[in-house]
Amino acid sequence: MTAPDASGFRETVYACAGLYGVLFVVSTAQLLRSCHRYRAWTTQKVLHLLLLLGCACRASFLGCLASWWDRAAGALSPAAMSSPGAHEAFYALDELANLLFLAVFATLVLFWARVYCTSLDKAGVFAAAVEPLVRACLAAIVVGHGAFVAAHATAWRRDGALVGRPYAVFCSTAALALAAAQLYCGVRVYAELRGVPVELRVRMIKAREVGVLTAAWSGCYTARSFLMLWLANTRASALAGPAASACVLVYFALLEALPAIVVLYFHRRVPSSLEMLPADLLLNSPAGQGLLSRAELQALREEAAAADDDARE
Repeated sequence: MTAPDASGFRETVYACAGLYGVLFVVSTAQLLRSCHRYRAWTTQKVLHLLLLLGCACRASFLGCLASWWDRAAGALSPAAMSSPGAHEAFYALDELANLLFLAVFATLVLFWARVYCTSLDKAGVFAAAVEPLVRACLAAIVVGHGAFVAAHATAWRRDGALVGRPYAVFCSTAALALAAAQLYCGVRVYAELRGVPVELRVRMIKAREVGVLTAAWSGCYTARSFLMLWLANTRASALAGPAASACVLVYFALLEALPAIVVLYFHRRVPSSLEMLPADLLLNSPAGQGLLSRAELQALREEAAAADDDARE
């Protein structure tokens, strides 16, 4: 391993860590803004909280990766393996970051599933079946990640591989299941929103939002799953030189950070408490969850009132 190659790899990892640091700052600022504006604990606040925690863990993990990873051996360096707690901290940070980003994914799935069920007057089905099922799957993912952390602390104590096959299969299965659920709910909600009257402009804005969010999260996590499986079956020698830096950029900066950036973009507006509308507007959910700006809410009020006047005439 030559010095220029090693330096380039570390610089790439540190750049990705800096990206997550920026996302952490943005998520924290958005959460503080929303807490200052209104007291209700909305989906927007949950997303910002999960994102700031996930970005903090990922930035810390990438910092450890740059310092402790031996790219020539394809494993943690002997110094990191012999350092008390370093091995466990390395894998725990990775597991926790993955878990938090999957929790963001599950939160989006639940949100759009609730919107879709409510639009079909099946809120009871959502409460009785859909929500418990998604939460049970998320609980299983939490237990699975906890088992991997325990394994790295005990049976896999001397294993320094970054992506093992059992871990890759587990994470890929969980991500693909959430991607399928997000794709199903997203397509259904998009179709419902596209079917409302054209003059309800705000609903068309939300249709674009659900379309972009669904494409970003489902597409990136599907690609990320296949990349993880490929990495688990690839020898370390095949990732020498620029290939290692390219994998880091694609895996962390593109397939994981991009969906988070999309969420932060669509949830950049923070409404005040006076802007919360009754739950019967916009399929009973987005306004009540604090997703609309003041201008959008005012436009929705006016357009809904105009639609009511036309119906009476």
